[in-house]
Amino acid sequence: EFTSVVGALPTNSAERALLADYGLPSDTAGTSVITAGGGLSEITVTDSGSIEISYDTVANGGNAQVAGKKLVLAPTISSTGEITWAVDTTNSDISKDFYPKL
Repeated sequence: EFTSVVGALPTNSAERALLADYGLPSDTAGTSVITAGGGLSEITVTDSGSIEISYDTVANGGNAQVAGKKLVLAPTISSTGEITWAVDTTNSDISKDFYPKL
């Protein structure tokens, strides 16, 4: 929503605070936006708009193949305003076998 209105991705906490104007919690940047459970320990939205998905340990119900690992999805906005998503391979540590098909 921010991107469709502003025409760019948020780049810092001040811009992320504007999310309240669009009906989203303004304090979500850098903090978990889910309650742990169901195999996930947290999902965090960064200031740059990336989504970091952290998988729970096996002891807490996580799948052994991704337990304790992280997947990071990074957005890119085109000059026409189209947002595309890609796996941030530098910051993701799960096996490529588990990357989503984007």
